[in-house]
Amino acid sequence: MAGKKATEGQGEFVGMFVNHLPKSLKSRIILSKSIMKEVPESGKQEREEIVFLVLLRQALDEKNIELLRSVLEGIQRAVEGTGLHASLMPEYALKELIQTGKGMISVGSGTNGQRIFIENGKLWMPTGFETSEAHGRKYHNNFRAIFHLDQNDEEVSVDF
Repeated sequence: MAGKKATEGQGEFVGMFVNHLPKSLKSRIILSKSIMKEVPESGKQEREEIVFLVLLRQALDEKNIELLRSVLEGIQRAVEGTGLHASLMPEYALKELIQTGKGMISVGSGTNGQRIFIENGKLWMPTGFETSEAHGRKYHNNFRAIFHLDQNDEEVSVDF
């Protein structure tokens, strides 16, 4: 699903995410943040690296709760944008995510809040809510931009 096309806003989201990371992890992220594009002239299909997905997979594989917390906070803040923010994922939920591979990130707050689900190597948002509320649509559009999904895609999900 990932890799349809790069968006101009990716640098902003990565920069925002890097600011939330502990200094010990910043060098790892800077090495990973370049985005490879398709090269039509050569006929090659190069895989696009999306920093959030690379580090989410790494955190789960290594069972690294500190990295997982930082990555999920980065995703949450990037999808929320400015305005009211949801609470961060609690410690017990991070441990459960590491053990089961299943979890949920809250974005926004109150009746305009949305959920990002993590399950079996997939990050996704339920559809149907984004058309009813302006804030819900904003979160879905931010998710699509961060993970380079086409804004017209009905499915709001990405594999990692």
